[in-house]
Amino acid sequence: MLRHLLLLLAVAVPSILMPVGVLAANQVAIVYDVQGSAEPEVFPFDELSAGTVINLPNDAVLNFVHYNLCKNITVKGGSLKIEEQKFTISGGAVLGQTDEQCPERVLLKNESTVIGSIKLRSVPKKTPQIGRAPTFLTAGGNWPLGSKVSLLNANKKLVTNLVLRGRAASLPKGSSLLEADKEYNLKIQTEGKTFIRKFICKDKNSSVIIIGNKF
Repeated sequence: MLRHLLLLLAVAVPSILMPVGVLAANQVAIVYDVQGSAEPEVFPFDELSAGTVINLPNDAVLNFVHYNLCKNITVKGGSLKIEEQKFTISGGAVLGQTDEQCPERVLLKNESTVIGSIKLRSVPKKTPQIGRAPTFLTAGGNWPLGSKVSLLNANKKLVTNLVLRGRAASLPKGSSLLEADKEYNLKIQTEGKTFIRKFICKDKNSSVIIIGNKF
């Protein structure tokens, strides 16, 4: 039985904006890249809870996205503290900050459907947007064993299978970025169910798309 109602939070259409914290309690940031060591050890696509403190040697660089600040942030060295509405760095430096569009909720199906005992509502008519290097992240736990996530083109032909690691599904390392202004379909196959959702790729560096749980 599929236990999770899959909802998609995409970086798109501001008319239905929703705080990430509603679906991913206490998870307020995601690591994009880490160069050098860190204490505790973190990896790309690890999520960070409010109150997390990460100690970085002077030459270590950490890049992360803060959900509630809607910022992509790079820091070097020092003690980084992630809080619900802010971050602080002591003894280190902020190398850069760029704006990220905040996540929002978008359903995976174009019509109402029933998964187990839960009914999905109809999908908004606007096609959501993704960046050229999107990361799809489950908000309620790791991808179920045997799950397969892929991106298809407008004709639903395979573009690439995404790499699953814990909660994340991302482009394979070294693969080409998606093409801007092109249509893509996200295909999720998990626990005997298949979900397909259309997106438009826009010329953004990245986007975090959170597949959340509603119980």
